[in-house]
Amino acid sequence: MLCKFTRNCLRLARRLDCKSKEPKVNKRAHMQAWSEIRQKSDKTRDHLTRTKHSFRQEQIMNATVVDIEKLSPTVRGIKMSVSTGYQNGNFKAGQWVDMTIPGISTVGGFSICSCPNDLEQHGILEFAVKYSDHPPAKWIHEQCHVGSTVILCFGGDFYHDPVAERDEHLLLISAGVGINPIYSILRERSAFLRQDPQRYSDNKISTMLLYCARTAEELLFKDEIQHICRVTPNTEYELFVTQENKLQQIEDEIPIHYGRISQDHLQRTVNSFQKSPLCYICGPPGFIDATVVKLENLGLHSDNVKYEKWW
Repeated sequence: MLCKFTRNCLRLARRLDCKSKEPKVNKRAHMQAWSEIRQKSDKTRDHLTRTKHSFRQEQIMNATVVDIEKLSPTVRGIKMSVSTGYQNGNFKAGQWVDMTIPGISTVGGFSICSCPNDLEQHGILEFAVKYSDHPPAKWIHEQCHVGSTVILCFGGDFYHDPVAERDEHLLLISAGVGINPIYSILRERSAFLRQDPQRYSDNKISTMLLYCARTAEELLFKDEIQHICRVTPNTEYELFVTQENKLQQIEDEIPIHYGRISQDHLQRTVNSFQKSPLCYICGPPGFIDATVVKLENLGLHSDNVKYEKWW
């Protein structure tokens, strides 16, 4: 039996299919449904159950797919336009959405790879979704098209606050599609630093991104990351490929390390900062567990190591 939250979202989704104008959102039903979800036992391991104790916005909204792009052999990028009135101050870089899709009973959870400025200024959200048999991800790869409509709700306790963390050095680490929230944080950090580049250049505020994937083709946003680091003060990046060597790699202007992010490499990176950095990590659970241990071995305090595990 579907939970009340899902039933309510699916009702709204059906209304999206049969009405040309935007339906009204039943906020009371949404919040009541979430109260019931939090009381349920952990009998399944889906997105809603795993995140039932996470922060969620009260507001839910309609969104329409306006662009679809093949980012890699296994990852599809989608851009969505959010309904008018929901653009201001709804999420922070690093957070995710609950995504309710018409005709799909499973609610998806996807990290946002765009930054809050994109939503505020253009009403746009972006996602990079890897193919899987999970119904929402499979729908995005096999059925989603320009004009498709979904219902979204922002949530998550993993995020970057550019104002509160303006004087922090940031070490951003990601693996695979774990780049989504990390890329959002990088974009938000860049936009903030570029507001006053002279101040931050003088103070040597630093940002470093370490990003690994199995193959060079699976390194998402390479060109965009290179551009951001080129135009942002004291911002650098390093890319890693773990399951191919240079002989297998097509000629690329962007330098790539072949192998995993090692303890020695992390030590050199941490030592390059003028003070202990604030770390954000996202990727598969095993990658995160290993990286956290390596950082702790380097003396970083656990309060300065934040991570988001996807499964």
